[in-house]
Amino acid sequence: MARVTVQVDDAGVGDLLFGAIIGAHRKETGEFHYDIIPVNYFQMPDFRKKLYLKKATEVTLRLLEEMKLGPEEEVEICRSFVFDETREELFRKFGRRLQLSLGMLSTMWRRPILTRSEIWATNLYPTETIRGLEVSSTCSDGSRTTGRG
Repeated sequence: MARVTVQVDDAGVGDLLFGAIIGAHRKETGEFHYDIIPVNYFQMPDFRKKLYLKKATEVTLRLLEEMKLGPEEEVEICRSFVFDETREELFRKFGRRLQLSLGMLSTMWRRPILTRSEIWATNLYPTETIRGLEVSSTCSDGSRTTGRG
C-alpha cells in the first residue's frame, strides 16, 4: 500500500492583514482544506494570552477530521510558532506518524490561498475555487465554500 501523507502549514502569520490561514493538503490526491484564524487572535488582549495557539490546534484538528485521516496516513506539520501547541497535540494523537516539515509545504498553495482569501475577505466571490485543488472552507459567518478547481 502506498504511503499517504497529509501536510499541515500556515500562511499569512508573518504579514497579518486579516488573519492567518491554516491548510491541510493530502499530497497524493491533491485534496485541500483550509480555514482562517481571525486577525483579532493576533491583537491585544488575545495575542498576550496566546489564544492563537489554541485556535491553530482547534482548526488543525477539525481540518484533519474533515479529511477523514486514515490510520496509516502520516502527518507532516510546519515548524511555525503558530503550531507550537498543535504539534504536541498531534503527537499525542498520532505519535510516530507525525513528522516535522522542512518548511517547504506552503510553496504550492500559499499564493493561491492568499489571493483566494483576499477575494473571500471582501466577499466578492464567496464560492471561488482554486485551480487544481479540492477546497473546503467554513467561513466565520458559517457559510461553506467547497469545490475542485
